[in-house]
Amino acid sequence: MQNKIIPANAGKLLNAVASIGYDVEVAICDLIDNSFDANAKNVHLYVDELIEDGEATNLISKYIIADDGIGMDGNALINAFTLGSDRNYDDGSLGKFGLGLKSAGLSLGDKIIIITKKKDEDKPLCATLSLQDVEDAGEYQISIGEAKEEYLNLWDGYSAEIEHGTVLIIDSLNDGQSTSTKFIDYLTRYCGQVYHMAIEDNDSPVRLYINNDEISPIDPLFMDEATKNGALSNIEEWNGKTTHLLIEDTELSLDNGITCTIAATNLVHPPTFEIDGEAERQQEREKYQVTPDPWTKKPRHGFYIYRNRRIIVMAERFHGLVQSATQAWAFRARLMFDESADNILALDVKKRHMKLPKTARNNLKNLVAGYQSKSINAWKYRGKIYSEWVGEEKETIANQSVANTPVGNLDYVPNSTITSEDDKKERKKLQKDIEKKSLESIQDRDLTKEALEEFANKNYSIVPSNGLKGNAMWLPYPSVELGRAETILNKQHSWVADALQAAEGNPEAAIILYQLLAIISRSEMEVRATPWPNISPKIIDKVFDIFRRKVSTIGEDVADSLNEEITNLKNGGMRED
Repeated sequence: MQNKIIPANAGKLLNAVASIGYDVEVAICDLIDNSFDANAKNVHLYVDELIEDGEATNLISKYIIADDGIGMDGNALINAFTLGSDRNYDDGSLGKFGLGLKSAGLSLGDKIIIITKKKDEDKPLCATLSLQDVEDAGEYQISIGEAKEEYLNLWDGYSAEIEHGTVLIIDSLNDGQSTSTKFIDYLTRYCGQVYHMAIEDNDSPVRLYINNDEISPIDPLFMDEATKNGALSNIEEWNGKTTHLLIEDTELSLDNGITCTIAATNLVHPPTFEIDGEAERQQEREKYQVTPDPWTKKPRHGFYIYRNRRIIVMAERFHGLVQSATQAWAFRARLMFDESADNILALDVKKRHMKLPKTARNNLKNLVAGYQSKSINAWKYRGKIYSEWVGEEKETIANQSVANTPVGNLDYVPNSTITSEDDKKERKKLQKDIEKKSLESIQDRDLTKEALEEFANKNYSIVPSNGLKGNAMWLPYPSVELGRAETILNKQHSWVADALQAAEGNPEAAIILYQLLAIISRSEMEVRATPWPNISPKIIDKVFDIFRRKVSTIGEDVADSLNEEITNLKNGGMRED
């Protein structure tokens, strides 16, 4: 047998390299990694907007990364563009496969330009890789040489340090990359997390910028704060507003003698802040990033995976090892390893996905199970306290909204023809009859006349009851001596139960529901308390029985979507949450 060289289609090969499957932010950070490996102390990312016919398009024209690193000579520049470049990565390096520049760069755009200068060189060198040129030539090639005027101008305009460093330009971008403020905000958060340890380094910090705005570091575990506050011990003493340690830095065996370091913290319970002020709650949500990311909508709890002190995977839950439920949102953990663990963890080309060996997974599961349970139980405990507060607050707000209208006042009779004293006495007599019949229909032993008067004294117009005869949805109740009109709601009725659940923790929904039912009940009360010479009370009873059945049928559909619809309205501008 003989060996035979098989030619490769360079254009298709590069297209395959470009199609590895990068997210935009992951690709950008892969490119920024090269600046870190070049010992840069300042790294600038520019996201340039595409301008057409003198107007902004809200699309990106190019990405530019400029650093003040050591720069490259001709050989290093050629090696940078080599597929699977032959280089020895230093310990602690962020690179691994020698594909990052090409795969990440071409995933963003079809043209890569590098302008670079070492400190002892007179002029910058320039090299360009164009996917179109490679496809046309049928060979993998770059253009390289001293930077011409066009690229010298770019060097002068963008270089972080005029004497040395590198300017990387990704041009001819793929379609649809947006310059929206939300995307830039997300990219800023993402980079602030990925590189937070390098930015926070006391000995040799790196300063990172996006469009000249310096990026602040974001430790997803808030480890310094949690360490200062100490361990989360008694969950019933936790106020929900402080972060705490769950696991201090601890060595964890991966496999074959390779280890990593694990730590975990418990973050805050954002709803608790609403008790002291709603704006503060939203502020704390954003600060601690508890809730899904507003740009990607992905959850942000679980494990943060660090390779050489740089985050490569965010919010990893390891196929259910960390629960997805809301109650687990405060649990944050990290795994930190160096390049020695790359093979054990089966790190992929993008350094974005990894797989825990069975031994490591079992060790990790056994270690974190109890701490995750503590975090979940702490969240549930604070949630219970919050729910109790919300229930009281909701009732107060909703009932006050009714109390501020004439509906709760028995003496208010709109457009009334009842003016004579005899008519008023007859009206009062009918109201007392309604009061008596309603009391007889209440199947809740705790809801006595005295209890109803206590609600009336608090200006509560809506009173829940655990059962009414005939499973009525509601009953009007006139507290005649106090001059207050009340509505008794049957919590055992399916529509009422669904509606009350939909309004739980949502004052807006409760206000609408309570106003609606108070008005319906008051309307019934007015019909029953008005003398009708030609209408039998039995007919009135029959009409309201039919009415309740019809309303109940409609109400089942309303209750299914009530909370969601009110939440959508609220998020659309009723108030910030």
